[in-house]
Amino acid sequence: MSTSPVLLDFTFEKAGQTNKNFNQANFSNVKIRCYRLDNAKQSVIASEAEIIRVIECEPVQKILNQLRNKSSNVKPFVDGTHVSINSRHTPDLSFGAGFLLMKLSRAVCIEGKSCQDNVLEPDQLANRCNTNEVQIGQDVYTVYAPFGATEFINSCSRGCLSNRVENLLYLIDGRLGPNCEGAPVYSSKETYDENHLIGFVMARIAVDTQQTGFSFVVPKHVVYNALVANVGSSTLGKSQSLESAGLQKTLSVSTSEDLHGANSNLTNAIKNCVRIEFKNGWGSGVVIAPGIILTNSHVIGFGEDNFEPIWVRWMGNSTRANVIFHVNRSCLLDLALLKYDSNFGPKGLEFANSPPERGEKVFCVGYPLLVDLKTPSLSSGVVLNSWEGSAGFSATCSTHPGASGGPILRINTIKQANVSKYVSKVSLLGIVIGVITVDGTPFNEVNTCISTSAIKQPLLNFIKTNDAQHLQCLEHHDDYWLKSLLHAKCKY
Repeated sequence: MSTSPVLLDFTFEKAGQTNKNFNQANFSNVKIRCYRLDNAKQSVIASEAEIIRVIECEPVQKILNQLRNKSSNVKPFVDGTHVSINSRHTPDLSFGAGFLLMKLSRAVCIEGKSCQDNVLEPDQLANRCNTNEVQIGQDVYTVYAPFGATEFINSCSRGCLSNRVENLLYLIDGRLGPNCEGAPVYSSKETYDENHLIGFVMARIAVDTQQTGFSFVVPKHVVYNALVANVGSSTLGKSQSLESAGLQKTLSVSTSEDLHGANSNLTNAIKNCVRIEFKNGWGSGVVIAPGIILTNSHVIGFGEDNFEPIWVRWMGNSTRANVIFHVNRSCLLDLALLKYDSNFGPKGLEFANSPPERGEKVFCVGYPLLVDLKTPSLSSGVVLNSWEGSAGFSATCSTHPGASGGPILRINTIKQANVSKYVSKVSLLGIVIGVITVDGTPFNEVNTCISTSAIKQPLLNFIKTNDAQHLQCLEHHDDYWLKSLLHAKCKY
């Protein structure tokens, strides 16, 4: 039987002095209380702990320093956007990649077992590491105590694996609250053990003072490497060598049950999401045919400014692009088309064959927040609402500056007859326009989108004939629901 890691939430009863050395001496006068949930007795048990050592993870710290020092002007979205790391235990961002190795001062029984029986051993971190990659789009589950409240111990938040940074840092859209730092992240919502452990939350991501819903997670194999480097395998116990454990690789996780094996198709689909760059910033777009990109007109300033040259980047590749169609600022359908050399690059996504359905699961793909990432980031959500006859719909994905023009993806799964196998198909359901803003406050998890079911016929006619006259109807579209939403509440 697999053992489950014991969940801890701790508070500092007496503030210690911290400095840039961030060593054990700084916490000599700090008392830590650990809280555990005893499921058998339905009660919370407390014990004290002491810090054995501060574990520094230098490879992750280098990545954080690079991101922390970036300051990007992302017009026409938000001026001077920068990314900050928010962690209650790390007052200085240079300490963002530190871990605390703690020891309980006394054993606490939980469900009839001592705490030592439930501790995740270092070897268990190593044994599950191999050369298989974590799947982008994988459902992930973070277990923690929001706000440090004992009433919330063992709370579970669901999101998806949004992106990877050099296989040393994961980005998830877990929509986590305060006190999530150090929480374990799993690939299963039912079994919290070493087989399904992905990593540990390092910090939530904020833009200025606003939380984004995204968080950084340090993979478990990276944590193990840091433990061995700082403490030594002999101190930790009988551990495998790094080479035999394959710790320089990424860990393996099971495929999300909701995707039914769709991850490979999802991976291929997101390759059609591109980053559109120009001298004043960037946005997102989606390839709908060889050499043709669909995006928002506001991404290129509605054609009012000189945005040349325009570069299109995807998966580490880049090429020049030209604007071949755009609507003006007064048009409802915020659309533009770019063209690039069709001899290379993505070949395009298929349009969805039916309108959005309220409650269906979707993925938003784009390049929000961090322009330096070579691959797009994902956020999962559902269709919040749609209106029959309207070209617009709303969704609950987490979107931010840079995501405008990015695709909203639908995944259909069909079980094959007479076999226990699912066939999946990823299609383009729509593109993001912006988010709902009320009294100047943006709600980044309420997105306004354009449905491809309302625009695909003119686009298909243009792709087939290369005749721009087929696109003129997009400039004169009238839509009461979309008009009221865009003019009153939607912000780019």
